[in-house]
Amino acid sequence: MGAGCGGKKVFSSTFAFSSASSVSPLAVFSGGIVHDLSWPSSARSAFQTFCWSPRNSFQCARMCKKFFQQLAETPFGHILQWRLYLFKVAKAAIAKHQARWSLDGQTVEYRGVELQMTQISHLVLFENQKAHSLLWDELLFGGKDLIPMESWRLKDDLDLEEFGGSWLSHPSNSEFLDGAELALFRRIQGNDKLRAMFLTTAVDGSVALCPKAMAIYEAHAQDFLGSGLILCHVPPGPPVRASELLSVTWRNTARQRHLLMWEKLVMLYVQYHRGQQQSGVYKDNIRFLPKAIGDLLLTYIAYVIPLRQMFLRQQTPGRDEYTSQVQRLQQVRTRISATCTTWS
Repeated sequence: MGAGCGGKKVFSSTFAFSSASSVSPLAVFSGGIVHDLSWPSSARSAFQTFCWSPRNSFQCARMCKKFFQQLAETPFGHILQWRLYLFKVAKAAIAKHQARWSLDGQTVEYRGVELQMTQISHLVLFENQKAHSLLWDELLFGGKDLIPMESWRLKDDLDLEEFGGSWLSHPSNSEFLDGAELALFRRIQGNDKLRAMFLTTAVDGSVALCPKAMAIYEAHAQDFLGSGLILCHVPPGPPVRASELLSVTWRNTARQRHLLMWEKLVMLYVQYHRGQQQSGVYKDNIRFLPKAIGDLLLTYIAYVIPLRQMFLRQQTPGRDEYTSQVQRLQQVRTRISATCTTWS
């Protein structure tokens, strides 16, 4: 990845063609490029004579500027890009912690861990079983009576732009989400074992959440997210880049969320940034999670995240005030939008 980023800088700064350049595209193409291609001397001489003839010079120069320079999205432009990229890589030191592939392309070794391509399916199965066990046994406290969130029966508004909005906001999902936000906390209150584990008496005699129990619960949540990261990265298709995968959000913030539901499956919608500097546009990268993996993620969002937020408010005084400020700003925005709609 580092070499790739360095290569892009070379593309835009080294050997660049412009009207202010002291070396014209025609001279480079008819001289240097032909020389690099190792043409026979007679053919090279004839080609250069053709290019520099008064009648063909202007037309050939215009063609070179349009097609035969490394910033052009043309086959020869890509050849020049890779040429400069390989020059850069050849001179750069080999980075530490590189993955090393076997000659047959079936085994990869990274930092002492060896993985064969035939083991990928076993890896996915293991992580799915681990995530399922962590979710239902540890995070949901074995709650078999909880309604599992299944993508095939849930609705989503792909155009929802409201701050904090997600599939949880869709009116059609209310019958499945009724009471889900406090379901786990009520389970703690109603179960003697969980109540003794999570609730403690403070110095002033009030009931408070136990910091140690919250830390253990958070550790289980992080283990689940670690397995979930692998399940969202590998099975849906070619792995996305780290900058895209780690930026995924499940509800709207200042930017629209990345986790959506479409065609009865959980969809991750991210944007592909590579080449944006040259083309000026982003490319859409859309992938659908397998149903079993998507349902685990939806169940986690509906039940576990509200309890984790409750624990976080207990551990971080003042968070409620910040949340209320955000809510007030959202209310102001909603009222302004309604007023503008009324007067328009």
